[in-house]
Amino acid sequence: MRHWSGLALALTLTWAVPSFAQPTLWERVRDPDAQKAFELLSTVERKLIEDDTDPLDLVGRHRTYREIVSLLDANDAASLPDPRLHFLLADIYADALIARYRDARRAVEQALAEAPNSPDAAHGWFLLGIVCAKLDDPGCENDAYSHALEVAVDRDLRANIYLNRGETNMVVGDLESAVRDFRQAVRLSRRMDLISLSYYGLGIALERSGDLPSALQAMRRARANWPALAPYTALDMPSVFFVPSYDIYYYKALESMALAERARRDGDYELEQVHLRAAIAHWSSYIDAAESAGHEYLTNARLHRENCGRALERSLVRAAGPSRRAGGGP
Repeated sequence: MRHWSGLALALTLTWAVPSFAQPTLWERVRDPDAQKAFELLSTVERKLIEDDTDPLDLVGRHRTYREIVSLLDANDAASLPDPRLHFLLADIYADALIARYRDARRAVEQALAEAPNSPDAAHGWFLLGIVCAKLDDPGCENDAYSHALEVAVDRDLRANIYLNRGETNMVVGDLESAVRDFRQAVRLSRRMDLISLSYYGLGIALERSGDLPSALQAMRRARANWPALAPYTALDMPSVFFVPSYDIYYYKALESMALAERARRDGDYELEQVHLRAAIAHWSSYIDAAESAGHEYLTNARLHRENCGRALERSLVRAAGPSRRAGGGP
């Protein structure tokens, strides 16, 4: 699970505001492309600011982004001499609706090389980590997040970086570092989505480290930090993605186990059974998808599914009550 904080538009608008300035006369004389880069940057930013497409209108947003990409490509934006433009170019290419992740990686690496001390560098390193995750390059991803932490100041951005780096550490099998990163994310997070996602990540890392009781407790905290009546959880947000994609079933299965345990303690056996059935279904979905890939946590998943099946049988017996077990009345 990785979390891309905010929509791509929100990230885009942070690139150029701190350093937005027209090239000087000397800069334009020395390099005529500097003025072209400035004008293109201004045009794209204006299009983004003036776009009144409903954020939930993905078709309209895709159309706007395609128009912007056509404009950037037609003007060969990657070759123009302005790192602000390259940061913006990377952000647009990295949007899930465009998904030109290799182009995004080249653009943001170019921008970071050109302006390593830019106010945009923290977001640039964070974006590079996201892009490398999309390209399944955990080494690049981990390195990018570590660089981002060296320069990021904003508390929630730092929490998001720790959250994502924790996920990367799980991918490479460094569970001890993953647990540390998730705990840091929990400590720093102020936004509801980051708090919930940080607890989800911590729960998975603890379970895979062999501490199931603490893992289930973390999963319950993840759910407790999300609106109880919401029709979806933080795991279902559009900005959250999983590598591999089927790992979402692992998260949902463990969460269902945690909720089933709470229902059992409350004596609500009917609700316990609902959550246990959900857990079994999620474990089965994970196992079906992970078997062909030989995912390393298949053994855990099979064991949990078996235990959930036995727990469901026990819950049905408890729900029947003493009289039913003894063959009593209806």
